[in-house]
Amino acid sequence: MSGAYTIVQQLFDTQQQTAVGIGHFLQALLNYAKPGGKTPIIVEHMNKEGTTRVMMFSRQKLSKPFTNAMDTLKVDLGIVQRGYYSSQTNVTITGALFYNEDGTVQTTPVLVSQESWPDLMAHVHKIFIRTSGA
Repeated sequence: MSGAYTIVQQLFDTQQQTAVGIGHFLQALLNYAKPGGKTPIIVEHMNKEGTTRVMMFSRQKLSKPFTNAMDTLKVDLGIVQRGYYSSQTNVTITGALFYNEDGTVQTTPVLVSQESWPDLMAHVHKIFIRTSGA
């Protein structure tokens, strides 16, 4: 599939508006067809006592900017109540498993860039988060 992404990038790099438009269309098709594009994201949360809770989230719900996605995770996992945030509770993303191009899942968790969060959610299989603090 990497060859298709190369073609899309070449279309984006051209000065012709029609080619750029075709590039956007092809990128949307590739994003829809890529592994993980239609499956939910698994989130594994370990609290400060060491208890683990696993929930499924839609890609759409987590494909927001990082701080909004973290707020969603905190509320839905019961870490905080809606509208109440404690500065004593620290929630950390400890890693994520991504889909490979062939549809298999990586076996080693990697860190996720906060700035790249929305773009990466299309490729994520599972997110690991941990709560620490008082």
